[in-house]
Amino acid sequence: MYKLIPLSKLPPAEELRRIPINEVGGQSGPPPSTDLSKGDVCKSAVRTKEAKVVSPRNSSISEQPLRQTSGKGTPVGTLPIGPPSNWYQMERDLRELQQQHSCSTGLASKAVDYLCSIEPSKYATVIGQNLDSSCLARLLTAISESSCLSAQDRAHRLTALACLPRFDVAWMLLEDEHRTTAEQLITCLKDDIEPSQHADLLKNYV
Repeated sequence: MYKLIPLSKLPPAEELRRIPINEVGGQSGPPPSTDLSKGDVCKSAVRTKEAKVVSPRNSSISEQPLRQTSGKGTPVGTLPIGPPSNWYQMERDLRELQQQHSCSTGLASKAVDYLCSIEPSKYATVIGQNLDSSCLARLLTAISESSCLSAQDRAHRLTALACLPRFDVAWMLLEDEHRTTAEQLITCLKDDIEPSQHADLLKNYV
């Protein structure tokens, strides 16, 4: 029950004080001030500039190990060391050898040795029906440039290539440069192989 108080009995206005009212879920007291003094503004600007200068340097340092470990080059330990057993292995190994030695044109020395490591008796198994003009060009180049093959080794490889099923088509599509390589190679073999063997090579390649 409320009791009315006469206005004459109220205390003076200067003695009255405001009673803070807290709402449910709210925060009491005045809201925090977001104003910064001049000194605080200067310090904040300095810290911002320092962050802009330091952060790129730190990011480059942290990213550097990632770049070093994310390379796609073929490790030396995984390079092929023996002759291939099938066509797909030969093509994959040749790509790796060429990339490892950064050879965009011609054959790398390791690729020459790799192709010459294939025995003529294995040509039908490794190459078979897959012989095309580009493969024939690589093999002719390898046989011509190899320093490990004897005259008989070269002649046997040329003969085995000519016996492959698609040799005629591959030879017909071969560029003149590689045709000349084969003809010069056969000419150089003339004095080191049997006349009948040399005649067979001329029949197939010239």
